Amino acid sequence: MKILQLRTISGPNVFHGRPVIVMTVQLEDLANTASNEIPGYNERLVAMLPGLHTHRCSPGRPGGFIERLQRGTYFAHMIEHIALELSQHCEIGVGYGKTIYDGAEGKYKIIVRYRSEKGMRYLLRVAMEVAQAAVDGRQYDIDGALAEARVIIQRAELGPSTRAIVNAAERRGIPWHRLNEQNLIQFGHGQHRRLIQATASSLTSDIAVDIAKNKDLTKELLRQAGIPVPRGKTVYNQEDAVATFREMGMPVAIKPRDGNHGKGVSLNLENDMAVAEAFALAQTFSRAVLIEELFLGDDYRIITVGGKMIAAARRAPAHVTGDGIHTVVALIELENRNPLRGEGHEKPMTKIKFDAVAEAYLRRRGIDLAT
Repeated sequence: MKILQLRTISGPNVFHGRPVIVMTVQLEDLANTASNEIPGYNERLVAMLPGLHTHRCSPGRPGGFIERLQRGTYFAHMIEHIALELSQHCEIGVGYGKTIYDGAEGKYKIIVRYRSEKGMRYLLRVAMEVAQAAVDGRQYDIDGALAEARVIIQRAELGPSTRAIVNAAERRGIPWHRLNEQNLIQFGHGQHRRLIQATASSLTSDIAVDIAKNKDLTKELLRQAGIPVPRGKTVYNQEDAVATFREMGMPVAIKPRDGNHGKGVSLNLENDMAVAEAFALAQTFSRAVLIEELFLGDDYRIITVGGKMIAAARRAPAHVTGDGIHTVVALIELENRNPLRGEGHEKPMTKIKFDAVAEAYLRRRGIDLAT
């Protein structure tokens, strides 16, 4: 068997009202072979995927697919059900699948819905391998394939903020699809479509984005509107940074003026040396550096849709707690094994990475990774 084509249809289509993936296959030597014609095939397949017992198929009841296997069904149909069953084990479970003859002997289209495009594409390929393994009478590492699928799905997952907005759209019955591998999402179709990139929508003005990128200007506009903001100043050299700190006479925060994602940010700076070092780190991200009054408390990100909060997240700084036994680096390694930590957006928290800011933080406290 071989795959001739694998394509995604991202909107309503002739097969289904929701996005689907269409895999065109050539069954080759198995084109005219039914499931009941290979001794022991059905038993081997169901032993690998016991969940197939719950599939309804055309009889419309649990066990319906098993009946089809026993009566004899063809391989394209089996690959469809294997892919649907595999999806259930990766938290992207879907129930719609369809297999149709494609006009030539052994050539079929296998159509399935998807919740993760990359994940389902991978599982369709795995489904073919599982079906072939059952024919050959050999073991197939289902658990290993599912583990790989979960990694693919997690890496392609939307960021938490974008996911919250997409979930809000789904609750309203608004169709959506992803336009790239980042967080560019289209809602609706045609003249009614709207786009979002992360949490900025196509209704967000370019001027608003530019203002938000400039922390100093944002603070000034908020101050003019009567909203309290931290005292501070933009500086361009180390001497001005230290002089500003002395004028303010309090613990300060230093950050790139137009940075994001917390890059180059140093907090709770209390002496000239720490301020000078933090300024140098911040300036690797932006020529203009903001030094400002430090406020203590929790850092929240809140998303609203239609004037109502739909999601909130509390951002916790990366940290470990000493236990009197492990070094700092060992504690970081242990914390990074936390199943809630991963790369990028794949988990609720990211893995702790030791960078220049973290190194400076430890040094100010008289410790290092070996402590």
